[in-house]
Amino acid sequence: MASRSIISSSNHGDRNGRNGSRKLGPVKSPAVPNTPDVEIVNHGSVVAFHLLSQNAKTFVDENVQAEGWQFMGDALCVDHRFAVISQRVCRENGLVLA
Repeated sequence: MASRSIISSSNHGDRNGRNGSRKLGPVKSPAVPNTPDVEIVNHGSVVAFHLLSQNAKTFVDENVQAEGWQFMGDALCVDHRFAVISQRVCRENGLVLA
């Protein structure tokens, strides 16, 4: 008959061991996901940048020259050829993209 080894993770009775009922060190809070400022939706030849936060709306007001007809509701619509550049500019200026 083969001998079996039983491995225990308990430190009962060991003064130098860690007590299994206590956690050592700070308790980490769960990571809070970043709330997106802009949601990008590709509609083929037109890409919509939905401005979800006040931060995104302020950024567009102060830094983007857009005509009124380029907006559909809260979304700034751009030609697909400019979408990659627009996406990079948003990231470089600290906006969180979804």
